[in-house]
Amino acid sequence: EGADVDEMVELLGRMGVRVNASVIPGLSPQAAARYRAASVQVVADTTAWRPLIERALYGLDLRTLSPPPPWGLARSLAWLREVAASVDRASECAEVLRALAPGIARFAERKEEARGLAVGLVVGPEHVARLRDPALFYGMPLVSLVQEMGFSLRIALFAGDPGAASRAERDLRELLDGPGDVARFTEPA
Repeated sequence: EGADVDEMVELLGRMGVRVNASVIPGLSPQAAARYRAASVQVVADTTAWRPLIERALYGLDLRTLSPPPPWGLARSLAWLREVAASVDRASECAEVLRALAPGIARFAERKEEARGLAVGLVVGPEHVARLRDPALFYGMPLVSLVQEMGFSLRIALFAGDPGAASRAERDLRELLDGPGDVARFTEPA
């Protein structure tokens, strides 16, 4: 919950899509009753929440959507389109998204300003899986999100075990789709 969720709910509302309830991470008897009244449930499939989601939500007699979570501009727009289409609001969605064109253009301008700048991450081999699989990181595709904003990535890989370091470095280099660099360290500075 927060401003980002409020913004998505507001955009869906402008498309004629009513959000009855958001039940994870917060759940109340009132929210549960509103949730059951929905025509479709939208579920973010993340590893941390998967056991609870499978037990509490997948057994409900509701049509289920599980689009990639709306992290970043491209995934947010795709998420809105998929949710709106699921309740026959695709044309309303297109109209709302057309109204967002000035903000999308500003995003493109800021992305150009970010070119040449880098975001640095320090990771160990045990963290690489979270960067590779967004479901392990609450659905956030951190690498592609940073790159979508126009930044390159500089990753410092700290690993004492040479074998683990080599595997992690190979995985990180495969993961970087665009500007970025991986530097390996075996001892603290």
